[in-house]
Amino acid sequence: MNTGKHIALAGLIGAFAIGTAQAQPERDNAPSIPRERPPAVQPVPQAEAPARDSASSSHQQHDAIVVDSSGLDPAKFVKSAALGGMTEVELGKLAQTMARDPKVRTFADDMIKDHTKGNTELASLAKSKGLAVPSTLDADHKAIVDKLSAKSGADFDAAYAKQMIDDHDKTIALFEGAAKSSDKDLAAFATRMLPTLEKHKQKADLLPTSSP
Repeated sequence: MNTGKHIALAGLIGAFAIGTAQAQPERDNAPSIPRERPPAVQPVPQAEAPARDSASSSHQQHDAIVVDSSGLDPAKFVKSAALGGMTEVELGKLAQTMARDPKVRTFADDMIKDHTKGNTELASLAKSKGLAVPSTLDADHKAIVDKLSAKSGADFDAAYAKQMIDDHDKTIALFEGAAKSSDKDLAAFATRMLPTLEKHKQKADLLPTSSP
């Protein structure tokens, strides 16, 4: 009796083992599901620092206007004074032939004589200092000469007188600033010219500024 039970139990165990063995290949042959990989994290590019323009930096450092201790720019003063002086000479020559009032023609003679002398002295001084002096009028000053050239008689006299008053107000202010320059030569030149310029202004104030 016991022997029969052992045989039956052994049969059951064998059948279970065979079933398990047959089922195993099915699991082995089942298609495998690939595991999804997490997306790769891309490195965040760092912003590059802008390259410094060494040429531009150098230009900015050397592009400053050179001024003396009084704030005067010698090159600018020479240019402004030379253009002003040449304009006075050109307008004086124009007045000699186009003015009607004898006082205007006499004033024009003084402009030609005094400003020609001043222009010559300024050019010599500027050359000794290596500063450029304009040899011709620029567009703005030429336009003044052209404008007065279109007038004649009493109209010319009035326009010329107004121009002389305005010009000498500006010129006196320019030379007063230069007279305070730490450049002794420029200061001396401006100081010598001021009395003449002030005399010109006094005479210009007496000229007719309106046509009859």
